Amino acid sequence: MTFQLIGRESELGRLTALADKAVNGGTGSLVLIGGEAGAGKTALAWTALESSALERLNAAATETPGLEYAPITALLRAGIRKGYLKLDDRSPLAALLPELGAPAAERAWDQQLIREAIGTAFGEISASRPLGLVVDDCQWADSATLDALGFLADLVSRMPLLLIACYRSDDIPRGHQLRRLRSDLRRKGLLVEIAVEALDAENTARLLEARLGAKPGPALAEDIFSRTEGLPFFVEEIAAALTESGSLREGSGGLELDTDVALPLPESVRDAVFQRVGRLTHEQHDALAMAAVAGRDFDLATIGEAAFASLPAAGMVVGQGAGRFAFRHSLIRDALYDMIPWARRRAMHRAVAKRLEATSAPPHAIATHWMAAGDSTAARTWLISAARASHAVCAYKDAAAQLSRALDLWPADTDIDGRLEVLELLARCAELGGPTTLAVRALTEAIELLETSADRRRYAEAQRRLAASLELQGAWDRAVTVRQMAAAAFAAAGDPAQAAVERLAAAARLRSAASFKAALELIAVGKGEAEAAGRKDLELRLLALEGNVMARSGGGQAGVSVVRTALADALGQDDFATAAEAYQRLADSLEHVGDYRAARAAYVEAADFCRSNGAESMGDVCLACLTMVLRQAGDWDHASDLCQEVLNSPSSNLHAQAVAHGVLGSIMSHRGRLQQARSELHNSNVLARRIGLAAMEIDSETHLARLAAAGGRLDEARERCLRVIRRWERTDCERHYSITNLRWIASFAAEAADIEILRAATAALTTIGSQPDEEAHAAANHALAEGLMTEGDAAAAVARFEQALTIFADLEFPLDRAEVERRAAAAYVLTGDRHTAVARYRSAYRAAIRLGARPLANR
Repeated sequence: MTFQLIGRESELGRLTALADKAVNGGTGSLVLIGGEAGAGKTALAWTALESSALERLNAAATETPGLEYAPITALLRAGIRKGYLKLDDRSPLAALLPELGAPAAERAWDQQLIREAIGTAFGEISASRPLGLVVDDCQWADSATLDALGFLADLVSRMPLLLIACYRSDDIPRGHQLRRLRSDLRRKGLLVEIAVEALDAENTARLLEARLGAKPGPALAEDIFSRTEGLPFFVEEIAAALTESGSLREGSGGLELDTDVALPLPESVRDAVFQRVGRLTHEQHDALAMAAVAGRDFDLATIGEAAFASLPAAGMVVGQGAGRFAFRHSLIRDALYDMIPWARRRAMHRAVAKRLEATSAPPHAIATHWMAAGDSTAARTWLISAARASHAVCAYKDAAAQLSRALDLWPADTDIDGRLEVLELLARCAELGGPTTLAVRALTEAIELLETSADRRRYAEAQRRLAASLELQGAWDRAVTVRQMAAAAFAAAGDPAQAAVERLAAAARLRSAASFKAALELIAVGKGEAEAAGRKDLELRLLALEGNVMARSGGGQAGVSVVRTALADALGQDDFATAAEAYQRLADSLEHVGDYRAARAAYVEAADFCRSNGAESMGDVCLACLTMVLRQAGDWDHASDLCQEVLNSPSSNLHAQAVAHGVLGSIMSHRGRLQQARSELHNSNVLARRIGLAAMEIDSETHLARLAAAGGRLDEARERCLRVIRRWERTDCERHYSITNLRWIASFAAEAADIEILRAATAALTTIGSQPDEEAHAAANHALAEGLMTEGDAAAAVARFEQALTIFADLEFPLDRAEVERRAAAAYVLTGDRHTAVARYRSAYRAAIRLGARPLANR
């Protein structure tokens, strides 16, 4: 089909350039073309491709849903028909193309494999010759198709392929998958979008002249532009209505309305279509109504032989080939559908639904017609069938949407077993494809239904899945509670091993949140369950965690010894997975008892061991934790390099990323790279809060407070300091990562004359320092000295600062020592001892220069 485009020179030029780039450079693009219905998006895409050396293949989404990936499979089938693509049942695409044969039974496909297979297939098709692929009406596309388009956006840049996706911009509500697709493409720098706007008055007159075959007079052109607002399809429908009705005559300035025979100019697209339909026979009108109920495209089986035989010969419906027909434009179908009375619509939808059932049509299409017919029972049944079909091809978002709709139609207190089965399937789809909130909602209801069930294992599994979904949401407190409920249910079901697994997971989370007492209580129960189950691996994992929690909560070397025992036993049994975990626990324990040299060596050994035994993710955690030790020791360059290594690692988990972002950001802040530091620290803070990692919540928040103070934003700095203190108060006296941060907060508060924060930080440090911990004792003396300075007792403050410096002399904390020296120098100035003050300032300055801490040096 050839279009005569009017007023689209700029848009056509952009598309033509992209087509040339695909043909001549082998560099394709995904292009989104948006505009309101009837603006000419499809005409633009087709015209651009017809004028290029690209071979065009077309597909479209439909308002009445079909099978998932339908536009993608239409393009693949076109490639197969032309001989550009050869596939067999070994391809993951056999799941989408039944004609290839049943997929190999031994293969289990997933979303990623299917998307990669789609990308490979398009690469093979375009290798035959450069292609232009048009996917129309993407506002109606299923989520699986839109996800596939997003996946292809990067791949087509290496193919001689121009992929064009057209959509109605006036039909995209908030939360629509297309909005997310556009956002994702923009974030990746891959968004290429062309907006097709309405025509201006001059181009509207040009379009009229092209469609009428003669120049319209000024009055006619102005009137039509006023009514259509330049929407090309509306202009063309008015032109057709005026021509068919013989309502025009030649005037002095061009064509004008013949007042003797003219119908009133239509006020809308609907009115323009109504005028044209008004000249049809009753049988033709009914046939078009039945076709409108069926959808934009239809066939004989869908609308029935009588309606099919009465369709108008031309004008509104066009042939699609293979016995299928479609309305020339979806707006025509919309207008015709709006004319059908509601009661008649229901009866017609019922008739279409029954015909579709008889032809084994896609279940979602059948469900849609039953819903429109008002039969919620039939609709629910077919929605569940549609969801199972979607799940089978890994279209999990679509399956979740279909199941959610089925549940909305479910009568209260009926078929509880069936509802429970649907809820569990919905949760599985939401777990695999999102959103997590939907999984939580489905599992919560499933658990309520299972509350009184004798099947405690099923109840326990639902609780386990709910806990995992809650963790993805960052709802850690509730997740820990749910895991404990799962553990109790597994125990009641006679499965102590799985009970121990849940207690281990909950205890590990409590350890990260610095809730040490609760963690130890769970570990004690879990160890008994693991022993009862004969699961030595679980016993050792729980033992290693127990020793680590002891070390973190003030247990000192006793905790370290427990971890060493667990590690030795795991190695002795060749249980390398448990040993890898225990190795990390050992290094962490050494760090938290203050043996930094041993911790540094242990982290390196642990990382090597983990990576050599298939535990790459745990190895990344070891390296990330090592960066904190290096930062404290002043080895900032090495720490920064390791942070980048962790962040670039494909195996790094959220824990490792939170630490690496935080350490990197803190070093950047100390070195004066404030803007970059803010971004890294923000990332760390978000991740730490998401996974409940208390230590990094405290550390990143404190360094963000440092940045705010450095920028003169004292109110922000104060608020962040309060957040740190409140977060620390929710822990069981978290020690290691809090000490240096609380010490800085005490100095900030003293210099800002904020007595409330100073007292809170001092109280926290005094509590921590009540246990044997040299770093804590030094920081507590520092905080007390700050308080004495605010009270005007500089001499007593000097004594406290000197006690802190004496302790720091034996610790490898160069930044902490330099910051204490700077404040001690200020105290000496107040006592009148300028000589000692200069010596302390000079020492602090030299340490800052060695570290590269330019902001501290400048102070």
